[in-house]
Amino acid sequence: MASQSYRLGLSLWVSLALVGSLPGAPPDAKTSATAGDWDRAPSEGYSLSVQSVARVVATLTRDVSYPNCQGKEWTVFAPQAPELPGQIKVETTLDPAGELVHEKGDLARPLVMARVRAGEQPISSMKIQLTYEATLRSRKLRKGAPRTVPDLAPAERQMYLANGGYFDFDQPDFHQWVQQHGLERGTHEGEIHFARRVFLALKAGMQYDAPLKKEFHATAVCKSGRADCGGLSVLFASILRASEIPARTLWGRWAKSSEPGKIWFNHPYYQTHVKAEFFARGVGWVPVDVSTAILHDKSPQGLKYFGNDPGDFIAFHVDGNLQVDTLLFGVKPLGNMQTTRWWIRGSGTLKDEKATEAWNVTRTKLTP
Repeated sequence: MASQSYRLGLSLWVSLALVGSLPGAPPDAKTSATAGDWDRAPSEGYSLSVQSVARVVATLTRDVSYPNCQGKEWTVFAPQAPELPGQIKVETTLDPAGELVHEKGDLARPLVMARVRAGEQPISSMKIQLTYEATLRSRKLRKGAPRTVPDLAPAERQMYLANGGYFDFDQPDFHQWVQQHGLERGTHEGEIHFARRVFLALKAGMQYDAPLKKEFHATAVCKSGRADCGGLSVLFASILRASEIPARTLWGRWAKSSEPGKIWFNHPYYQTHVKAEFFARGVGWVPVDVSTAILHDKSPQGLKYFGNDPGDFIAFHVDGNLQVDTLLFGVKPLGNMQTTRWWIRGSGTLKDEKATEAWNVTRTKLTP
């Protein structure tokens, strides 16, 4: 959730990110299985109830100035919010006006890029405004006849099973940790049953922490036993991917205006958050929020944030580890894009930066 700043020469990266040991193997842990066994797992009799609940207009405003910088050119980037099961009819607008580009990573996530060149006078300040309009949908997992949900295409399934970046589940330390805590998928264990078992184990055994220097890699998170929402979501998705269940993380912000002066774990907070979801055959993308469960769910079952999304979150992009062609300084890696990013070509320095931020959301409830 904290704000982080990174500088390379005359480039500026601004990052806003949400960001114990587990108990032993639970009683229902099963012998590990092969992918062929999992494919033959019986239907678990679940479905997702999906309903459009609100139309939101969310505006992120960044005012930034560098009094000691004489900028000749700025490139400004923002994530183009995707269409997802939890958000539809999505529109993204960037001011200064931009054009659609794609980051250079494997997922080629869409971005909006604005290129601003100075005239006779250098540009030392910029007001950047990013607006999202979307219809948010609630999703609730329930017992009952499933809807007709097509399976993922083979390429998409492989995309959300892939190892790499934060999802470093091919590491020996990760495999050892999973085995020690009984988090291998059992023979014929259904996707939802296994995901629920992993969720409850993480809720019971992991701790929430939001340090300034964040670590999102799954292997580092499981070894430390603590992380923020980003790290916990990555760990959940990594465990499922390692067991051949497609899973992904959603990086964005709560659909709620930020509060001036709000502090979270000693850092300014602007409603940034990360959730996860996994794909169950015949059911669809099932929402999961591990960190919120750890912080807020005191119910006996502990499943308030498993398979239950009220439609209160705007996802800016899927998964982390983006590769952005800055045009001015080559391709730069970004852990996430929960905010706008910019790079400046010119002279002087980026010292004495002055910056403000606001996240304002208006919500119109939709009637059934």
